[in-house]
Amino acid sequence: MTIATGTELMLGSTRDEDFVFMASRLAEKGCPIYRHYVVGDDLKSLKTVFSEALFHGDIVILSGGLGPTTDDLTRAMASEVLNRSLKINHQVLQAIEEKFRLRHLELPECSREQALILEGAEVIPNFVGTAPGMYLKDQDKDIFFLPGPPYELKPMFDKNVLPKILSICQTRMKSFTVKTFGVLESSVQTWMSELFKSEPAFLKSLGYTSSPEGVSVRVLEGEDRWKEIQLLVEKLKKRLGPWTYGQDQETLPRVVAKLLREEKKTLAIAESCTGGLMAERLTQIPGISEVFKLGVVTYSNDAKMNLIGVSKENLERWGAVSEAVVLEMAQGVREKGYTDLGLSITGVAGPDGGTSEKPVGLVWIGMSDGVKSFAQSYQFFGDRPTIQFKASQAAFDLLRRSLA
Repeated sequence: MTIATGTELMLGSTRDEDFVFMASRLAEKGCPIYRHYVVGDDLKSLKTVFSEALFHGDIVILSGGLGPTTDDLTRAMASEVLNRSLKINHQVLQAIEEKFRLRHLELPECSREQALILEGAEVIPNFVGTAPGMYLKDQDKDIFFLPGPPYELKPMFDKNVLPKILSICQTRMKSFTVKTFGVLESSVQTWMSELFKSEPAFLKSLGYTSSPEGVSVRVLEGEDRWKEIQLLVEKLKKRLGPWTYGQDQETLPRVVAKLLREEKKTLAIAESCTGGLMAERLTQIPGISEVFKLGVVTYSNDAKMNLIGVSKENLERWGAVSEAVVLEMAQGVREKGYTDLGLSITGVAGPDGGTSEKPVGLVWIGMSDGVKSFAQSYQFFGDRPTIQFKASQAAFDLLRRSLA
């Protein structure tokens, strides 16, 4: 069980980054979170949620509320619910004082409260901030109190908390995720239902997630059963076939980068409607310069003509969002980059600019290898960032299929 505290989370002004981080770390290790609470800075609400989490869970992780301000209520709340006193830990206080001294700052009286530790709790050091974490064994419950700022929580969790949880967690789960693009979630579920109709228990272990990245199918089973279901997992992967681009933490840009390296191919990209998103996603991969040589944003017609040689005739006759133009973009950027492959994208990202013939969400993607060129159109839905991301994903997938 995890609890995130902070009114800023309830108001939506701050993203619950702590939960996303901890959930992914724990799932990787086979100890997934089964319930998550978000609660504001209200003592009564905190006590109610904390008590409920203790009732339902064996391991409870609470993040936030350990700071020095009046809305940091975690210590006081836990003291009341667990009936344990709070006492100044002088070693912790000295560490806090030293951090202020090194910054040439005077220690406010309220910051001393961060040295208040629950009776019987083990201090979890905070090497980044001033609020230490706490670990407490209360009867048969294992309770962790962690600071809210992600840059403080993450190193503390990896170094001190995760190893402790793994030593406690008795029932291990194992998960495997197959990632697809270009197919509907409902279609995937129908295929799985037909394929595993004689395996109802396995069907129940499947979960489906649809996002701009595509549709993911997750298998979550007890570690003790994993060997038994390996053949079923292989059947699942085979059925999803060409729509599958990766598994678990793999992303399409990383898959494409790997294929380019294996095929010893170089790539240049010309982007219009995605505004450099494809280049940005690729350049997050270390060593990508080995295969990615040129990225250019040709947003205006003039840029398309002057930078990569798109003809004025095609722009005037067919418009920027067209098969003819996207093919010229792919050919032109490949030549400018002196690369093996040219990839191009143009479209109507919205929310304005659409017509009956070229509605918002229409995207053309082109490819050229110097011998042949081809293009494909797509129709996406959503707001501008969603359309742009889906378009970049489709372009990477088209490239993946051509390389695979």
